Amino acid sequence: MILQISFFLSLTILILLIDKIIKKQFQINMLILLTSVLLSFMYKTYLSYAPVTQENLYFFNFIKSIDFSDLLITYMLSYMLFAGSLLCDIKSLKKHSISIASLAFIGTTISTFTVGTLTFYLLSFFGFSIQYIHCLIFGAVVSPTDPIAVLDMLKHLNAPKGLRNIIAGESLFNDGVAIILFMTLIKLSESPSSITISSTVLLFLQQSVGGLVFGYIMGYIANWLNNLSDKNNEIEVIITIWITTTGYWLANSFGFSGPLAMVVSGMYIGNSIKASQKDKLINFWKSIDHLLNAVLFFLIGFEFILFDMSILKIIIPISITIICLTMRALSVGVSLLPISRKQNISPSDQLVIIWGGIKGGLTLALSLIMPNIPNSNIFIISAYFIVIFSILIQGFSIKYLLNKLDYLHSQKVV
Repeated sequence: MILQISFFLSLTILILLIDKIIKKQFQINMLILLTSVLLSFMYKTYLSYAPVTQENLYFFNFIKSIDFSDLLITYMLSYMLFAGSLLCDIKSLKKHSISIASLAFIGTTISTFTVGTLTFYLLSFFGFSIQYIHCLIFGAVVSPTDPIAVLDMLKHLNAPKGLRNIIAGESLFNDGVAIILFMTLIKLSESPSSITISSTVLLFLQQSVGGLVFGYIMGYIANWLNNLSDKNNEIEVIITIWITTTGYWLANSFGFSGPLAMVVSGMYIGNSIKASQKDKLINFWKSIDHLLNAVLFFLIGFEFILFDMSILKIIIPISITIICLTMRALSVGVSLLPISRKQNISPSDQLVIIWGGIKGGLTLALSLIMPNIPNSNIFIISAYFIVIFSILIQGFSIKYLLNKLDYLHSQKVV
């Protein structure tokens, strides 16, 4: 593990130096992802011609030894969500709370079932023997926007504040919704008779409401401890580390949504501390966020080494990516339809919300822990392709879209 950490830290420092030297307006994590994908492609090409030896396969085995899902969901996610939510302005989010809730809950659910259904018919057309419930699980995997990727993108955009708040708010909450849907559908696939409508509703309430309430309690406790310490900056940092480790573990142990708990506690703490006392805490968590983001995007890129990309296994992921984009547009349109006028969300705003729905590490992590099912590899490869397309194509082109819609040169607000 020490070797792995040292390797990714070294690469991160190298990329940061290159970014400073060339002085371009790249999003650093996209540069990291692009670099790692290209290196992976070169390495795969080399392996196809080189003799099979322990030395040549060393890096392949090194990447294979990393449990990506466990690393992200167990060890990294809580810190990254907390760091992202720490800077969120609750007053601004409250203003758009109806839109955010509609996108996070209704939009994610619509996308899960429509993507799952169309994926089932697509795979059946190509001759894959697959169960419908497994395609729905995949729908839950690829439907949420990833808070880590989205928050990284928004840092570099001068889009209207209201629009940024909607996109950020949706990304922070819909991953919790997707994980709940993911868990419920897995239980249904393993034991259909044990799942009823009432048990599904109870599980959803336990995870979502429990996570929100538990996060609020943890945030309150952290703020209380901070006041007891006479607002000492060093103790303040230690308290937040305790929240993101112990709090996340406790939330999951109680059957609550750990991700939702971290989002709420981060918001509570970030909006409770006075501005004059916030600088050291924010700078610390920004450093943690930058480091973990860099490691995550390197990992996503290097996962390419592990996948077998045949012609069929390229056509299907491309088709599923088109399905995901189309259903993203449908789910955003339907979830915002009853409230768009009242919330002053224009068709242009909706287009930015659709295209700004970046997928990231969470989608890949969930795909890797899908239950052992026939042809599961096609789901993993498709999820990977969707993530790469989303981060590189959507991430790089979102600024161009905002320019075309005249957001960057006008005073448009949502």
